[in-house]
Amino acid sequence: MRVAWCAAVFVFAASLGCGKKPSAPAGPGAAEEGAPEPTGPAYSLKLRDRKASGDKWSVVSLKESRINAKIGPDTIIKTSSDENRYTQSNVSADGSKLVRAYQVSRETQDGGKTVTRTYSGKTVTIEKKNDIWTFTVAGKPISDAKILEDEFNSGGLSQHTAELLPKGPVKVNERWSVDRDFLRKLTRRSTVPIDSEKTTITGRLVKTYASEGTQWGVIEWDIELAMAGAKSGPQRVTGKMSYEGPIDGAKAESKIQQTVSGSWSETTPNGPANVELEESRTLTHSPQ
Repeated sequence: MRVAWCAAVFVFAASLGCGKKPSAPAGPGAAEEGAPEPTGPAYSLKLRDRKASGDKWSVVSLKESRINAKIGPDTIIKTSSDENRYTQSNVSADGSKLVRAYQVSRETQDGGKTVTRTYSGKTVTIEKKNDIWTFTVAGKPISDAKILEDEFNSGGLSQHTAELLPKGPVKVNERWSVDRDFLRKLTRRSTVPIDSEKTTITGRLVKTYASEGTQWGVIEWDIELAMAGAKSGPQRVTGKMSYEGPIDGAKAESKIQQTVSGSWSETTPNGPANVELEESRTLTHSPQ
């Protein structure tokens, strides 16, 4: 097993917004043992499409990660921090064209030199052509668009909020299981083997409250990835993603928090291999 392969597992897990291991639900809509019972009125959850025509907002995305890999006598530690700040405008009726004015886009690795991306301080046009998103500045393709590729053409869970919501109204503390067909589609994009039939994502409406005439709420998703084909037996990575913002689709304002924490172990010709990762990300949308 290679460190790069293990790291890829966690990159995929982090794109799903993973975090500390949750208790497994008994089934769709079932509460965990000891969890509070569903209460109050039922809400039809709707989150505003972030590609809606005419919307404009400022975004702050902050991410910190640390990978600690030990293979036999060798230890490898990788750390990184990523900062993106931009204003986004949606300029097409079908959501296929966006414009981002970046104030900052930069990354620092292993506590060393900070690398500023070529489009930091510039305006990026993001356009969908033949089902593929493209990224240009002044009509020319961006050379270092990896994080944009990951966001739009790979698409973590924060890009698929509609698929993560329940099919019908739910009460506070009520749980639901995310559609299996969506999980199959999502895990097919992975470069590492994920067992989509054993992978689960379970949502829960945590609380609701009113804010300036809009219905707000907090939604959490517990995620458990089942890795396929591990030589030393089944391996799992678990996590959490939370959303706080309007749940009636009235506004695009929101805050999404994602965390990943897990470990992968394997036996290799060079000795036991263990990889651990900690990652956190905050994504804030503020209307303009």
